[in-house]
Amino acid sequence: FGVFETNSSSTHSLTMCPSEDYDRWKKGELIFDRECDELVPITDEVKKQMEEDDWGFETYKQFFNDEYLEGYSNTYTTKSGDKIVAFGKFGYNG
Repeated sequence: FGVFETNSSSTHSLTMCPSEDYDRWKKGELIFDRECDELVPITDEVKKQMEEDDWGFETYKQFFNDEYLEGYSNTYTTKSGDKIVAFGKFGYNG
């Protein structure tokens, strides 16, 4: 997983994960942890953190419903047959 920013007004992010995790995120079984830039299970500890600071986590719908940035996702199959998804956001945030 990884995120990078080109400058203060332009954002480009790239996150990669197994397609199974991406599908679980879409179903609401996982949540995107913005601090760690990864999909995590929704445990009691995560629920408590979400109650205290909901900014740090995004559901699939929240991630792709951004008024400033556009989202994308692409599915790939590696040479060994593993299915992965690359997703992220890009655009001008200013």
